Amino acid sequence: HLESCNFDVESGLPSGLRIKKLNLEQNQLGMWTRLASGRQGQVAVFELLTDLDVSCNAICSDTVAELSSLLDGSVSLRKLRLYHDSLGVDGIQILDTFMRYNTVLSHLDLTRNLLMGDGAKFVSNIIGRSTDITTLALGENVLGAWGLTHLVGGLRKCSALRVLDLSCNDLGPFGAKSLTETLGELASLETLQLQCNHIGDEGLKFIAAVLGDCRSLTHLDLGWNDLAACSGFHLACVLGQCSRLETLKLGSNSLGREGGWYTLGALPDARLLRDVDLA
Repeated sequence: HLESCNFDVESGLPSGLRIKKLNLEQNQLGMWTRLASGRQGQVAVFELLTDLDVSCNAICSDTVAELSSLLDGSVSLRKLRLYHDSLGVDGIQILDTFMRYNTVLSHLDLTRNLLMGDGAKFVSNIIGRSTDITTLALGENVLGAWGLTHLVGGLRKCSALRVLDLSCNDLGPFGAKSLTETLGELASLETLQLQCNHIGDEGLKFIAAVLGDCRSLTHLDLGWNDLAACSGFHLACVLGQCSRLETLKLGSNSLGREGGWYTLGALPDARLLRDVDLA
């Protein structure tokens, strides 16, 4: 059984293989049609697959249907990366169907796929079926506050989650409020990326109210969120409880000198801090 395999996309996969790791990043869109054309012989190739990377392939709903058909029923997949593809709502719905028997997924990267608010409910289904999710990357998907209302249901079941990337999703203060419904329950969370979400001071208050429960947090990014000096005060009230914090990014806000001093004065043990951005 091969751990990984390199091959010519034009020729398809060699027969007689049992591949565990497959990286097809930055390849041709039409490849799945070629691979799926001999589906009966190819399914066995993927039955032990644990890691699949098909990022940057402009995979849309039609193409993900080919992928889903080829891998349908796979229960061993642990890492799936579809960064910078074009799934959209239809594509993620198909992927949800394909993943219906998978309960061991640990790493899911769907960054830049235009999932929108409606697509978040299918992501919630996928992550809700697995208790092993440790990394969830959903940056740049225009989820909005509506998407967060769908996503929190699945997040509640992700007790092992260590990395959560929700950057550049236009969450706004109401999206931030929805996130807090589950954020305090993610006891294993180490990295939280919320930059570029227009959370504002109102949204930051909601986040700060539960941030102290994230005792494992080491990396927090709240840059580009329209935060003023009062947000520095709200953070100051809670950062002391985040004793493992190593990186704090608050750049490109409007904290000003006052908000900056509030924040700096409340930071936990400086021996752990490696990177503080208040620019």
